[in-house]
Amino acid sequence: MADMEELNVLSERVLGLAIQVHLELGEGLLESTYRDRAAR
Repeated sequence: MADMEELNVLSERVLGLAIQVHLELGEGLLESTYRDRAAR
């Protein structure tokens, strides 16, 4: 069960960061732009 909990925490973190990048950069950009920014 701990594995599922860890996965949920990781998923929440990833989605939160993705939303944060989207809010900073806005919409309509190529996926590579979002990916490059998220990698920082």
